[in-house]
Amino acid sequence: MGAFAEVVDSCSLEAGVNPCLDGTYADNSVAEEAFAAEQANGFMGYTERLFYILKANPSMPLPEVVSVPLGTGSAPAVFVDALVLNASCTGTCAEDARAFTSFMQAPETRSLIAFSEDGPEGTRPRYLLQANRAFYQREPARSDPMYQQYEAILSGARPYPNQHFPENRKALQGALLEALQ
Repeated sequence: MGAFAEVVDSCSLEAGVNPCLDGTYADNSVAEEAFAAEQANGFMGYTERLFYILKANPSMPLPEVVSVPLGTGSAPAVFVDALVLNASCTGTCAEDARAFTSFMQAPETRSLIAFSEDGPEGTRPRYLLQANRAFYQREPARSDPMYQQYEAILSGARPYPNQHFPENRKALQGALLEALQ
């Protein structure tokens, strides 16, 4: 908590005003816009928030990404979205679901989504973390400076805890805010 408190305290603008704790950065893209306008010297958040940072300042150079492991470990904790098949989905439904899952797992599909190829030409990449190692070995990810930073961090990643965390997330958030106030 000491190291985390130091990081959160660095967000203070003046005595008693801390947008990292007072809800200023809780919604929308206010934190991303502040970082893009160089009103914040760092940004902690999901990789896909880089899309909004670059949208707020298109001429901004790409930032450096650093790993911030949870707890006392040295490996970052990551989580990914999952496709789950309903137990009552059988026969054609199950075949279709498995075909869709294969489509979504393909490096080509991951690239299409990650690089916003489904949007108008010139749309910025979404910068979503990819759990598919083959994605990072193919173009355009292989040449993209941000995805190469992500790959280096992900090589030692551990799965995000999924037992007892979801049901305790709100209580943990409250305890963290109280400890940091």
